[in-house]
Amino acid sequence: MQNGVPLERVSLSCLQPSHYPEADRNRLQKSPITPSAAPFEGFSVGSAQYNAFALRALSWNAKVPLLVISAWAALYARRPFHLGLYSDDWSTLVEPVHSTTPFSLDRLHYFVGYNTSYGPRPLLGFTAFLGSSLFGSSAFGLQLLSALLVLTAALSLRSWLTRLMPSSPMYRNLVADLAVISWMAMPWMLGVTAWPTMAQTLMAQILFTEAARLLLAHEQCSSSLMIRFAALLVGSYLTYEAFYFEVFPLILFYAMCQLGPTKNRRDTAALLAIASCAQAIPIAFNRYARVWVVLLRRSFRRSG
Repeated sequence: MQNGVPLERVSLSCLQPSHYPEADRNRLQKSPITPSAAPFEGFSVGSAQYNAFALRALSWNAKVPLLVISAWAALYARRPFHLGLYSDDWSTLVEPVHSTTPFSLDRLHYFVGYNTSYGPRPLLGFTAFLGSSLFGSSAFGLQLLSALLVLTAALSLRSWLTRLMPSSPMYRNLVADLAVISWMAMPWMLGVTAWPTMAQTLMAQILFTEAARLLLAHEQCSSSLMIRFAALLVGSYLTYEAFYFEVFPLILFYAMCQLGPTKNRRDTAALLAIASCAQAIPIAFNRYARVWVVLLRRSFRRSG
């Protein structure tokens, strides 16, 4: 109630400037009420500028993986200047340097062959051969190679995760970046990659994630896709055994989510078949290499 009149009957026209005479209207329009809103207007402008900058940063990060590269630089870039060689690095990477020349067959025989320490891991041995030929016994060079392998594995993992996520490009890149940075910052990763001999096993991960990413880039199976997919898997398996049989749950996961060529049951069956063949090759090679090692040891004992 206001002066005996219900509030719902009171006209709200008094709140409008047009309700007042010309002089009063000018005085209202110049009142201190308008300047008092300026701070809030500045806040809204600043918020809009911040949001625009955030969107630009996300857009830049979608094109160039700035977050991943920055995290890698903070965690790994200084390592070649501080770390050295450890344990098996001396016998597997340094010893061949003293008796062979870079990129020679004599040095290759130290890394690839049944009687070498790499045995059933010929591609890992070839990676070590390239590292030894390029950097010799230089701890700086071998640690630099290890750091670059970490960066390559991180970028490959990020690219795969980005394709795997269905959300908007900018935000899925951010989620992939956070996942990759967490992977790089794990204590296990920081420890094992400080050892050049073990850091080179990251080639297996790079090849496997590239195989997984390859499937997401195609909607149907083709002979070319099958050959490249199998080659990447075999390369990963002949580098290191960490990803043995991992491709089967991967294909089933793709089929459940209807990703890549697994939308078709026939293509899914074809992928499982080619993956089985790719898995059988390194297992057979592993057993074959084991037999040769046993035979070489027996012949050596007999000749001794």
